[in-house]
Amino acid sequence: MDLRVLRLWAVVLFLSAAVNTAKSQKCDPPNIPHGYAVLEQNTNSHDTLLYYGCEQGFVTEEGSWWATVTCHKGQWSSLPECVEESSCFDLEIANANFTKISFVKNKGKERIRCNDGYKDKKQNAMAYCENGKWTKVPVCEKIDSWCGPPPQIPHALSSRDDANATCQYGQWEFLPSCREKPTHQSSSQWLQTLLDHQTTNSNNLLTIQVMATHTVLLS
Repeated sequence: MDLRVLRLWAVVLFLSAAVNTAKSQKCDPPNIPHGYAVLEQNTNSHDTLLYYGCEQGFVTEEGSWWATVTCHKGQWSSLPECVEESSCFDLEIANANFTKISFVKNKGKERIRCNDGYKDKKQNAMAYCENGKWTKVPVCEKIDSWCGPPPQIPHALSSRDDANATCQYGQWEFLPSCREKPTHQSSSQWLQTLLDHQTTNSNNLLTIQVMATHTVLLS
C-alpha cells in the first residue's frame, strides 16, 4: 500500500479517536431545582462554562443571582444549586474554629469553638441564621494571661506549702478552701490528708499556708 495512503489512514484514525474522546467527555445537562441554565452551543463540552441563574426568591449557593460551573472530563466542577434567599452565607469569625460550609439555611445554626488562648465572653457556642443574617455571632477575644490579686481565702496565708492555686488564662483555678481541723484528728493525720489531695502545676502557682487550727480542702 502506498505510504501516503497509510499516513492518511493514520490521520483519520487519530481524528476519529479525538472526536470520540471529546464526545465521551461531555457533561449531561444538570438538573437545577428552582433554577435554569443559560445554554449556548457546546456549553456542555469539555472545559467549558455553564452559566445558571435562580428563580425569584432563590439565589445560588454562593449567595449571588447567577454563577458558573465547569465541565471537566465528563463531570461538572460542582452541581448547580439554588437555595432560598433567606439563607446565610460567608460566616467569618476571627480566632475561631468551625466547619466552613457554603451556606446555612434560614433558622439553621453553626457551632463555633474559639481557638486556644481565646474565649467568647458571652459563652455562646452557636451562630444563628435569621432571615439571611447571622445573629448571636460569638466574638472570640484573647484571654488576658495575667491574673489580678488572688481572691481571699478565709483562714489562709500566701506562703510556700503544698496547696496551690493556679493562674490560667487570666483566671484563678484550683482554689483551696480551709476549714477548722477536727480536734480528734492528729497533726500527722491531717497533714497526710493534705498531701494525698495536693494539686501541682508547673506554671503560675500560688501556695497557701494553712493556719494551725485549720486544714485544707481542694475545690
